[in-house]
Amino acid sequence: MKLTKEMNKKLLNFGLILSVFFLYSTYVSSADSSLEADKELRAGILLLGTGDSNEALAKFLKVQELDPLNADAHYYLGRAYSQLGEFGKAISSYEKALQLNPEFKDVHFQLGVAYYRLKQYRNAVEELKEAEKYSPKDAMVYYYQGANYYGMKKYYKSVAPFRKVRELDSSLTVLSYYWEGVSLFQQGVYKKAEDSLQEAKRISTDPKLEKSINELLEAIKKQTKTIGFNATMGIEYDDNVTLQPVSEDVAASSGKEDSRAVIDAKFTGRKFSPWGEFGGSYSVYQSLHQDLSEYNVQDHTASIYFSADSRPLQPFIQYSYDYCLVDNDKFMEKHTLFSAMNIAWFSPHTTQSYSQYEKFNYFDSPGDADQNRTGYANTLGLNQFFSIMNDKGYIKVGGAYKGNNADGSDWDYYSWKAVLGLSVPLPISNTTLQAGGEYATDNFLNEDSIFNEKRKDTNLDAWLKLIYKINENWDASLSYKHITNNSNIDFYEYRRNVTSLFVNYNF
Repeated sequence: MKLTKEMNKKLLNFGLILSVFFLYSTYVSSADSSLEADKELRAGILLLGTGDSNEALAKFLKVQELDPLNADAHYYLGRAYSQLGEFGKAISSYEKALQLNPEFKDVHFQLGVAYYRLKQYRNAVEELKEAEKYSPKDAMVYYYQGANYYGMKKYYKSVAPFRKVRELDSSLTVLSYYWEGVSLFQQGVYKKAEDSLQEAKRISTDPKLEKSINELLEAIKKQTKTIGFNATMGIEYDDNVTLQPVSEDVAASSGKEDSRAVIDAKFTGRKFSPWGEFGGSYSVYQSLHQDLSEYNVQDHTASIYFSADSRPLQPFIQYSYDYCLVDNDKFMEKHTLFSAMNIAWFSPHTTQSYSQYEKFNYFDSPGDADQNRTGYANTLGLNQFFSIMNDKGYIKVGGAYKGNNADGSDWDYYSWKAVLGLSVPLPISNTTLQAGGEYATDNFLNEDSIFNEKRKDTNLDAWLKLIYKINENWDASLSYKHITNNSNIDFYEYRRNVTSLFVNYNF
């Protein structure tokens, strides 16, 4: 049936009326939802402020249902989750708020705190750096920056943010000095750490905090004793006695086994200043063999040094003088200049570069001038220490180059050395295991005066050591060391096995 023009017009008007009604209904419904969402949001914020996190959470979830694109709802939902300790959910909510509103500046700080609570320190630092751009005068931004660097064990980076805290908020001065002091203590910058902790103690009214400060000050006192003494005493069994510790060369080996008593004592004096630590020491080593008394070694060493209180770069320099006697006859003297740079960019892992210059003089020169070992040596080395087991242990990987220039042509050589070491605590109470090895190649530059052939050696040292800490001052150790020297000239090949039992006293 065909519709008349009049009927078409009526149907069109009816459709327009329905459309208008539908749009109006939608607008009213949307407006009602928006009003309800705002009401629930305000109520949730009030509940959050009073600490009623669960009720606040329910309100924000309701707002999310009513208005999924409400950035404020996701932000405060994150705040509620954070108060409840559900930081993973909080991060998801904060990130959603940022997606909906990239200009939502406060979210970065809250994200930084949530990541910090989950120990995701790198993410936390990134967010807190963003928060600093928007809130450069907010002390808490810097407080959490410092806390994150401390958690990452980048103590040299945590000091500056903790200092900034008290500049911006005087109510946080005590905590600022306290955490600055703790960060400096962890770096070994004891004098500056003591100054910060003493200031925190002076103005603190918190007994618990004061107790912690006193414990740290006591630890600093032990670490900064101006006078120190160390003594090691024990026995060793050696199946191929040599002039240890002066020489490991086959020319000084006996080819015989023997036992010996060993005493090694060291006196130190130190002075601390704002620039670093100045110190000096004197040590004496004495070995007394049961049968081979002609291999008894007495070595005297005096040294002075300076170590700078700067991080992450810590320079160190030391001069030492050694005077050695064998069987009570003067044997050798040596001057050593050692410098090192400890680098803590990747703290708690530490890199150490070092150089060493040695000038040695052997008093009893051989009849053949070609065999005279008097001369000098230069060494360049690099060590990397990897902290493991929550800083209770470490792995050491290193290498060095050494050039030796002697008066006798037989002792001109260069060598490469690789080092691997490990130190870990054992499940046995107060016991530490240390193990390691060194592999070196010695390339001699001239033909040997006796064998008329250029000498090339490879040397392997490997050791294993157990240390038991008896108390604060005493420890005992049991160790085994194996040495193998291979050479293209058979005469220079040798093997050694040394087993040691020592007790050590520290004051």
